[in-house]
Amino acid sequence: MSTVAKKIMMGSGAVAEAYEIEQSAIFNGDAGLYRTSAGGDRRTWTLSVWVKRNTLGGWQNIIGGATNSPADYVYINADNQVAINGYQSGVPTNFYTETTRVLRDVSAWYHIVVNFDSTQGTAANRMKIWINGVQETSFDVLISPSQNFQTQFNENGVTQYIGRDYTTGSWMKGQLAEMHWLDGVTKPASNFGETNSATGQWIPKEYVGGSYGTNGYYLKFASGAIG
Repeated sequence: MSTVAKKIMMGSGAVAEAYEIEQSAIFNGDAGLYRTSAGGDRRTWTLSVWVKRNTLGGWQNIIGGATNSPADYVYINADNQVAINGYQSGVPTNFYTETTRVLRDVSAWYHIVVNFDSTQGTAANRMKIWINGVQETSFDVLISPSQNFQTQFNENGVTQYIGRDYTTGSWMKGQLAEMHWLDGVTKPASNFGETNSATGQWIPKEYVGGSYGTNGYYLKFASGAIG
């Protein structure tokens, strides 16, 4: 574990405000977290997490729901883009997106929020990504899921991975902090962060948005405890 104060995390010299992220989990590419899901909402979910990369290149998984095949992931790809995919037999056929924006600063913390909601009638609204409070609208690839498509996330009996893959490759090399997983609901980045009026920087705030659902959780990564 490592201590991560909010003002340090954002690279700001300003005095820390009321809400601080005190600690993070370090992933060295050789370990990760996992748990088996109970039956939840496979069509609708939210991820919010702060990420600091320690190295560039390679596929670094943030979170996944996977058997051997199919396998669904939110990750940073080899081109340093935030990506979401739904793999079937090794091919991203179910849904796939990667941002035009790249995350190349290994000294910076990035806040990533992903909404997945395949119940939406408009295909473009079924996957949304925010980075540091800004919703991404430019994508190198955007293949939306079919309406009411069910992901491996929140599926009963399927392993959910954090900071790792179901194999020994594509594991996270960096730090994760203040992770929220919401089962059955979508929430935008403004529920987890805000703009500092003095510095103009995107900073964390306490999430008070309600239920986490059947498989939801909050990982504080405090010393001596996972959550």
